[in-house]
This record gives sequence, structure tokens and C-alpha cells, in this order.
Amino acid sequence: NPNEEGKVIQIGCYLEENKETQKIIFVLDTSEGVEDTQVYCFRTETDLLKAFTKFVRQSDPDVLTGYNIDGFDLYFILERAKILSIENEVSLLGRDGNKCVCIEMMGGSKQQGFKSKKNTKVNGRIDFDVYVVIDSIYKTKLDSLKLNFVSQYFLKNMQKDDVHWKEIKPLQEGSDADRAKLAKYCIKDCVLPIELIDKKDLLNFYVGQSKLTGTPMNQIIGRGQGFKIGVLFNHYIKKLNFILKCKRGRVQKEHVVGATVLDTIKGLWTDIFTMDFASLYPSIMREKNLC
Repeated sequence: NPNEEGKVIQIGCYLEENKETQKIIFVLDTSEGVEDTQVYCFRTETDLLKAFTKFVRQSDPDVLTGYNIDGFDLYFILERAKILSIENEVSLLGRDGNKCVCIEMMGGSKQQGFKSKKNTKVNGRIDFDVYVVIDSIYKTKLDSLKLNFVSQYFLKNMQKDDVHWKEIKPLQEGSDADRAKLAKYCIKDCVLPIELIDKKDLLNFYVGQSKLTGTPMNQIIGRGQGFKIGVLFNHYIKKLNFILKCKRGRVQKEHVVGATVLDTIKGLWTDIFTMDFASLYPSIMREKNLC
């Protein structure tokens, strides 16, 4: 909790550009070196947070990513900056000189379900939270959305370092070697989301959807099929000089009769055309090996 004893003790960063990578860790207090990683140590949390913002602005990434960075990391950093009265400096993570803000809102879709979530607006950069992306695309296929499980599932031999959350505070308050162990753990948590993006080609997946719908990526990440189809429809009718009237909030609809389900006729059939956006029935057929 950023409002109680919680404070930012380490921030890990992993830069990737044209297949070249760089690992950086910002550590509160002193630390031993970490293999293949630039380690920067600070005496105060204020200095650490300011240095992180300066680093983001100087490295100038197009995409900010991580695992649950909206729900935790960016939110926590911004809240701590408020408490330490350095919000005007630390929140300048965007490209336009304006403060980035974290807002809580209802998100999701009818297909995926609606739930409260945090969303961080960083002007000029794509906020690409891999947790939100995995939840949107693979939720029904995974037993857990925890980073360790997702990494094992998709990356096979790659997983988080073995540090339990209860060990974090003792390690930070321990020796230089202890803080180096924690730094290595933090860096691994930065590397895994990038590996997931590359392995599943997640960034190009959303770039394609953005081009198809004519919508900025920040507005479609984690959104359902209905929203994307609505945007496409809006582009189409605009060419016909029509405008859609938007209704704010979700409207309670009257009960309607569902689709007609016909009795099956056993046999092997050819020239079958399927029009199913979520591919629910074809997925069941493949899973159960049905014809």
C-alpha cells in the first residue's frame, strides 16, 4: 500500500531496440553488482523516483510495457510521488511535458466480462500492459494469469526467479548481496513480459488491429469485439455522411429470444461455412475431435 509503510525500493528496466537489449536497475540503498545489468544506487526514494523519470525521458521509448504495470507498478510510483510531494517531476513520463495520470474505470466487454481496472495515460507512448493483453486473448485457455504460470506455459524453460513476496522486505533491509539478489529478481520480471511479447507477437497483433480499425492502440488494448466492430462500422457510415449516436453507460436491455438451434444430422459434410466471431463452436469441435 503506497499510503502506509510501502515505498519504492527498486525499479527494473529492460530496453529493447532492433534486437539490442539493455538492463538497468534503480536501487534504494547500496547493492552489489548484478550480471549484465547497470546498477544505480540512491540514498533516498525521492532521488530514485526522479532518476527513473529522467531515464524514461532520455531513453524515450515508444512502448512502456510490463506485467500489471497499470494495476500496480505505474499506479504505485505515481501515488508515492504524490505522498513525497514530487508528483510534478515524477509524473512527466510522457513526451509532451504533461503529467501522466492513473484513473480507475470499468473496463472489459460482454464477452470477457466487466470489471474495475486502472488505466494509465502516458501521452506519446503506448501503454502496453502484457497482463491486460494476456487476460484479453488467452484468459479462457490458462489456469492462472500469474506471470510465473504464463511464462512457464508459453516460454517453457523461462520463469520468475525464486523469491517469495514475503522475502522482499528482509532482502531490501539486508546486505548488499541481498539487495543484489532482489535486483536480479526485479530484472527477470522485466525480461519475461518482453519475451512474451516476442514469442506470441503480441505487439504486431495489436498494431494490425489498430490499422484495421483505424483506432490508436491505447484505445483498443483489452477491448472486446463489439467495440472494435463498432469503430469499423462508424468509419464505414461516416463515408455515407451518417453519424452514430453514442449512449453513455450500459443500457439495460429487454429480454430477447436467442438463436434457433436445429437438431443435428449425423454425417460427414463438405462446404460448411462458419461465421462465428469468437470461434466458440469450431473450438469445441477441435477440442473434442468432432466432425
